[in-house]
Amino acid sequence: ATHAHEGAAFVEIFQNCIVYNDDVFKSFTDRATAADTQIHVRHGEPLVFGKDKTKGLALDVKSLQLKIVDANAQDSDVLVHDETNVTLAQLLLAMGSPDYPVAMGVVYRNPAIAFEAGFYANHVTGLKRTSRIADALRKTTTWEVK
Repeated sequence: ATHAHEGAAFVEIFQNCIVYNDDVFKSFTDRATAADTQIHVRHGEPLVFGKDKTKGLALDVKSLQLKIVDANAQDSDVLVHDETNVTLAQLLLAMGSPDYPVAMGVVYRNPAIAFEAGFYANHVTGLKRTSRIADALRKTTTWEVK
């Protein structure tokens, strides 16, 4: 998704360093517990995780924070991920380990035109040639250095 995105993107890579911080991310990258410690967010899909996808994230209205709920319960208010919602992205990134899972995937995407595309679209000449380089060189003042 980052490679396909036109514009700036922030990517966090959980890289293990065996010299200085060996297993620093083990609390959520260990294969034995990854299903319960990671939530893979996808746009338009419910925020569920766990080995059998039985846990979900819902909004606690009183504290305005996310809470873990039973995703299979009939009255569960499991949120659906919207990668254009900045408030939801902030809530997902504020979840603290080990009580909450770590969000993986596209947490937030700002659907805006890239700087380059906006610049070129609004350029005075529309980036069409109005003259030749040779003509521009002939019109300018030149100096001879001795």
